[in-house]
Amino acid sequence: MILKSGLGGLVSAGLLSAVHFGITDAHDMTMILGSFGATSVLLFAAPVVPFSQPRNVIGGHLISAFVGVSALKLCGGNAALAVPLACGASIMAMQATNTVHPPAGGTALIAVMGSPALTAMGYGLLVPTGLGSGLLVASAVLYNNTLRGAMRYPQYWY
Repeated sequence: MILKSGLGGLVSAGLLSAVHFGITDAHDMTMILGSFGATSVLLFAAPVVPFSQPRNVIGGHLISAFVGVSALKLCGGNAALAVPLACGASIMAMQATNTVHPPAGGTALIAVMGSPALTAMGYGLLVPTGLGSGLLVASAVLYNNTLRGAMRYPQYWY
């Protein structure tokens, strides 16, 4: 089980890396957010928990990216004010929409504290966030249902 979980993480990170370095890197866009590492842990080590389901993964990351960008704009670019706002507001937004995904809290902070190029993307950050989290879910569906034996992932889609 440990080896299969680790291999799942390796495969999903490899796909993100291939897309990032093969396609998006040349276009000043990222496909790899730090919070995606924590998402991989949930998808491959705990795929049956509610936080690992597609609605939570994709919805949580997208909502949190939106909240983080909004917080930074609302605070006039002042990250010291935007960090706590993004953290608290992303938790509330995920709870209100039933899309709680703990790693997505990190996505909200990445939207505020990321590199100048990343924060300059503004709401454009939602594109790689959605594509990256979707790619992680797709790899979890394929990997968990084919190489993990009797496992069924996802438990539900929506």
